Amino acid sequence: MSHNNCTVRPRSMPRLDECPTFFGILDVGCVNACYLCDELSNRYICQSCESLCVTRKRDFLQRNLIDTGLYPQLTTVDFDNLLVLDWYQYPWTVLIPLLKFHQQSQIGKILGTWFVLYRLYPVYGIVSAQHLPEAIIPIPLHAKRERQRGYNQAHIVAQTIGELSGIPVVTDAVIRSQYTKAQSELDREHRLANVAQAFSVSLTKLHAYAHVVLVDDVLTTGSTLNTVCNAIYKQYPHMRISVWCMTIAVDDAVVEAFYKKRLGNLN
Repeated sequence: MSHNNCTVRPRSMPRLDECPTFFGILDVGCVNACYLCDELSNRYICQSCESLCVTRKRDFLQRNLIDTGLYPQLTTVDFDNLLVLDWYQYPWTVLIPLLKFHQQSQIGKILGTWFVLYRLYPVYGIVSAQHLPEAIIPIPLHAKRERQRGYNQAHIVAQTIGELSGIPVVTDAVIRSQYTKAQSELDREHRLANVAQAFSVSLTKLHAYAHVVLVDDVLTTGSTLNTVCNAIYKQYPHMRISVWCMTIAVDDAVVEAFYKKRLGNLN
């Protein structure tokens, strides 16, 4: 069974060490200045900086964040489940702008790999792989903006997750049909209005699926993701929708509340 741009694959996740090229390791004999510290390395991000990025104690992110009650932007959402790689703080405030605005597309592959390694495997594991979504949908860019950037960063991340998880990536089911201002240029109040009618959904491309996941780089207010969800529900009212986002924006109040709660649990 296939859908233009998508081939359904087996439902079990492969071993990550079978896909070494997705870990950001350069070809033998090649060196690169690390994206974060500029030290020469055989990786796009050196091992020291990778340790800073993904091996910090982030066990509290290995769960559905909607259930935590800590994030104001998640009080009213139109999706069922949210997994993120990390809070949108350093080093993501360096890496994601490089990915989106400075033609560093390799970062998207690295983020997708880390998401599978540090979120999908701990949360789902091999045993429960049957509970994974049936299709991945990257949040689309308008064709004009994609031409300007040279690629859709969410598609690169999604494609990498698909390669490593065996989940098909569907790129032609949700289309950004209106050209709007970049969400990063708007405040919270104007983001929802900016994307209210921006997306259209195919009547046929998702009919074979009961559970899909949207993939994006940063969740700030959630307005784009909620708008896409509602566009999908209009065509597929019984669809289950999850979200996998690389980062979520947090303010000082959220960080303070989190650590107060964590310290309270320790006492």
